[in-house]
Amino acid sequence: PKLQETTVDALGGQSGGIAVLAARTGEVRALAGSAYSSPQPPGSTFKVVTTTAGLEAGKVKLGEQFPVVTQINPDPVNGARVIDNAHDEPCGGSFVDAFAKSCNTVFAPLGVKIGAEKIVETAEQYGWNQAPTLYDANATAATDPGRMTMPTNFEDDTSHTNISVTAIGQGEVLATPLGMASVTQTI
Repeated sequence: PKLQETTVDALGGQSGGIAVLAARTGEVRALAGSAYSSPQPPGSTFKVVTTTAGLEAGKVKLGEQFPVVTQINPDPVNGARVIDNAHDEPCGGSFVDAFAKSCNTVFAPLGVKIGAEKIVETAEQYGWNQAPTLYDANATAATDPGRMTMPTNFEDDTSHTNISVTAIGQGEVLATPLGMASVTQTI
């Protein structure tokens, strides 16, 4: 109860959600706000999924170097839109640095390089497009938690734009704070 009270107090009546998990077991210890009820684009936190997919597929190496730029067209051949870094900051360098600095200019083209199939497969291993679980079946039914969803078909004429935007956690990919806490706990 004290941890639950602290979690609610930490949110301070602001819009958002907090999920506290036991690091070793993944057990939910406290929830506040919209921790499981209002899926939103996860933004840069989704780059953990893109990183997992890229490393598993051998499409990126930790020491790989990327140009330091403020914006990039992730797939100029197929007409993808230009992607900017946050606040137009120059970003790049080693993949480790690009991950630490959350470089959109690295992750958007990496998503195109990895491909939609591998990113979707990896995301689904983390819980996207799956029925959510919370405590037990009765608790899940009673609380009706929001689903983490993302497109699975990128075959239309904007497929490269969509996968590049998905790779940076924007567009149609949706997650909850509880789901992202589970991703982090898994890592």
